Parts: sequence; structure tokens; C-alpha cells
Amino acid sequence: MSGAGTVVEIGYSEGWDLAARALPGPLTVEAARARDAAGLPYAAVTGCVDVVLDHLPDLTVH
Repeated sequence: MSGAGTVVEIGYSEGWDLAARALPGPLTVEAARARDAAGLPYAAVTGCVDVVLDHLPDLTVH
């Protein structure tokens, strides 16, 4: 199947610096999950890109 679609990219950070409107430091997915499990703060940042798909991507959440 082909057609237009949207790819959503997710990045993680140690938090959000409200005054600077910036991310203070990147986190890996594993580090973000560990912070979440420990009840520690972190930030998830999303961005979307419109793309033309040659096939349906694997949208499995791990």
C-alpha cells in the first residue's frame, strides 16, 4: 500500500527549562523509561513530518 502519511518522532530529555524554552539534556529511550519507573521527571518531545509511504511502516510500540 502507498500514499501520504505522517511520521511522528519522539525524543526524550531530562526535563524542560521553562525560562530558556529549551531541553537541558537528551535521554535515551531506556533512560527515559528508567526515570519514569522511578517516578523522576523527564520530558517527551514530539515532532511530525509528512511523508509519502511506499508501504505501511511497522507501528508496533515497544
